[in-house]
Amino acid sequence: MKKRGKNNNIRKEFRNRMFIAISSAFALVIALTWNDAIRGAVDKLLEIMNVQTTTYLYKIIAAIIITFICVIGILIASKRTEK
Repeated sequence: MKKRGKNNNIRKEFRNRMFIAISSAFALVIALTWNDAIRGAVDKLLEIMNVQTTTYLYKIIAAIIITFICVIGILIASKRTEK
């Protein structure tokens, strides 16, 4: 009996881990899509501000904007999971 229960636990744990892996893969696809969208918006913003995109300033501004947006997203997601 113990062996059967142990096998069920292993199967259940395997399914949970597979779900996490698949969910993470989907999250990566979503993140890459948002990365392109945000980079396009930052490019346009820097073009309006007449900042040359070949400078390191571009990467710093993009990193700050992306970090800000991601932190807001994390805060929103964490508040919704608490409910």
